[in-house]
Amino acid sequence: MMNPKPTWIERNPLWVTLRMSLVVWAILTWPLPRHLGTTIPAGMTHADHETRIAGNMPGDHMQLLYHFWLFADMVSGHTPWFYNLYEFNTGSDAETYMPGSYYVPFSMLFTAGYWMGGQAFGWNFAGFLSIWLTAYFTWLLIRRFTQCPAAILLGCLAALLLPYRWHSLLGGSPTGFGMTLAPLVFLGIDMAVREEKIRGGILAGVAILLACWSDTHVYFFATLVAPAWGILALVQRRDIDWLEPKTWIRWSLALLPVLIFIAISF
Repeated sequence: MMNPKPTWIERNPLWVTLRMSLVVWAILTWPLPRHLGTTIPAGMTHADHETRIAGNMPGDHMQLLYHFWLFADMVSGHTPWFYNLYEFNTGSDAETYMPGSYYVPFSMLFTAGYWMGGQAFGWNFAGFLSIWLTAYFTWLLIRRFTQCPAAILLGCLAALLLPYRWHSLLGGSPTGFGMTLAPLVFLGIDMAVREEKIRGGILAGVAILLACWSDTHVYFFATLVAPAWGILALVQRRDIDWLEPKTWIRWSLALLPVLIFIAISF
């Protein structure tokens, strides 16, 4: 029997998740899409859709925007690497040497947008990409459990509409960006356990390390849930020879990168 021809939705996950993310993002952030280059969100609520310049409002969004911009300034060569010259500088530049992750990889997305259209555009560009990547990574993860396009779409939509995600993202918390990496951790664990592929362990490990660099809350909970997701992936298998030493060796090798990257993150 011939396999049915994949539908357009199944063949174009990037395009489908892009359009889905764009619609959800535009609805939940309106009227932000009209002011991408001049305004950033400062929270979930806004009276009568009144547009305000977020730079005039103190909050977490300004703190994170500053660190995003500082990373961009380092990449541009205007600020020495790992020096926070402008915040609490009492006169000694040497005391402002502060090695850190500077919220990579999301500060990198901000930098690309910043070069294209300034600070506000860079922030909104990074925010939207974090939403789109969440939908795409979730698509790849759910597809490993079902091939039903409707189920995959509903799963992606549920991931996009998670209220806490929007509360964090629009409030300027790095958690809102970092949650992008959660489905990537689970995808890698699933690959490592079900297919015994070392690239799955590497994927999960890198995602955990990036979560550590992005937000400690996401890092903590993603690492905490990873073993449970491994058990869920294990349940999907029916061909395990528990008494075969090679089975345990393959699992150990596939999951070893996860432990290595967790150790690096510490």
